[in-house]
Amino acid sequence: MNHFDDELRRVLGDDRLTLSARPDAVGRIVSGAQRRRTVRVAATTVTSVGLVAALALGSMATVGELGAGPDEIVPAETPTVLPGPDDTADGDPTPSETPTAAPTGDPTGASENDADPTDPTEPDGEETAPEAAPIVIDPNVGIDGFTVGTPLATLEGLDGVEITPYGPERGISTMCYGEYRTENVYGTISVRGSWGDPPDDPTPYYEVATMRSDQPIATPEGITVGASEADVLAAYPGATRYGNGDLGVDLGDETIRSWVFTIGDTGLVTEVMLDGVDRCSDPADAPNEPDGPTYTGGPEDFEPGGWRVSGDEAFGPVWLGMTVGELSQLEGVQITPAADAVYCYGTFQYQHLSGLISVRRDLRTDSGPTPAESEDDYRVTFVSSSVDASTTPLGLGRGSTLEQVRQAYPGLIEGETFDPFVPDAYNPAVNWVFHTNDGETVSGIALDAGQNCAG
Repeated sequence: MNHFDDELRRVLGDDRLTLSARPDAVGRIVSGAQRRRTVRVAATTVTSVGLVAALALGSMATVGELGAGPDEIVPAETPTVLPGPDDTADGDPTPSETPTAAPTGDPTGASENDADPTDPTEPDGEETAPEAAPIVIDPNVGIDGFTVGTPLATLEGLDGVEITPYGPERGISTMCYGEYRTENVYGTISVRGSWGDPPDDPTPYYEVATMRSDQPIATPEGITVGASEADVLAAYPGATRYGNGDLGVDLGDETIRSWVFTIGDTGLVTEVMLDGVDRCSDPADAPNEPDGPTYTGGPEDFEPGGWRVSGDEAFGPVWLGMTVGELSQLEGVQITPAADAVYCYGTFQYQHLSGLISVRRDLRTDSGPTPAESEDDYRVTFVSSSVDASTTPLGLGRGSTLEQVRQAYPGLIEGETFDPFVPDAYNPAVNWVFHTNDGETVSGIALDAGQNCAG
């Protein structure tokens, strides 16, 4: 026996393996090896020839390169390896070998057939347009020759601006003129940025009210689509969270402009808008209004003297102007009648909302109310909320300081015997009321349309 036989017997007979070698183990292994060598000799021969040729040519190529020979060396073709048949005789099964794909030059092992059809670099792939770079907008400069606060008269004189006025059929307040669009941005045009009585003729006061874009907008501080809430708060420590979860940053200028960052479900910014508090709320859209009974009235309720104001969805599904019958349709609402039902019908409580039901007095003139003649004359004239989600259109609500309220609403009216309030900018027949417990911090907000139940 040779050295291999001795070594094989030693390994198979090692007590540490707790295996007992069969008496004919060496013979069976050698016989199987001889059979496999016989059937594969042809393949081995061809392979050997190929390897020898490759080595010879490789040597020639090296010599030719070093010696700068005149003839170009052609690389040898890859030799073909003939597959051998599976040997299963004598109970020695030979596992089938999985063929290995030919090298593709890709270190990952991907073959040409694995090309990504969406990769623009692949010859058979479908080209995809690169993502558009964000548009950096300075609020004071804007883009395309204008910004939020630019008068309609100036906008009309600019090239490349398409302006679409809204007609009365839209049912939107006359404080809203319409919309505009350029190659880069679009938005609304309306009266904005002044607190107090709305003008009799709004035409001279129409201005660019919002600025959005079909491609991402970036602020000068670098906040754009994909930024996290932490990024926004780091760039703007004074950012305010709105009732819908978005973040807003008041720019603190006289034109009342702010950045609004729409926050998606993942906590990342999905849109950046330059906002100037437009008055283009469309009652026909109202996608954020909760389901529930509607109030008596129509689109004209957004007009001065009407029941509705922009932002009143913070109190939905209760609306100013609802009748007692409409309010009663809310499941779980509690209505408590008042002792004197001439002017005040009573109070109500619904989930986190509370309010008053009465006849209405005109807050613009503070003229005396007319006594009710029937139950239909009683309306929801006051509704309040003390939850974080209820805020004004500028994001003020529970937790805001009165100083923040004063900055956002320069027309705030304060006194020792009542909570601070401010008439809505374009419907002064409705007041925004800010409840306080300590005189410094807002504990809740309310809308007052001229209630006649308290003071």
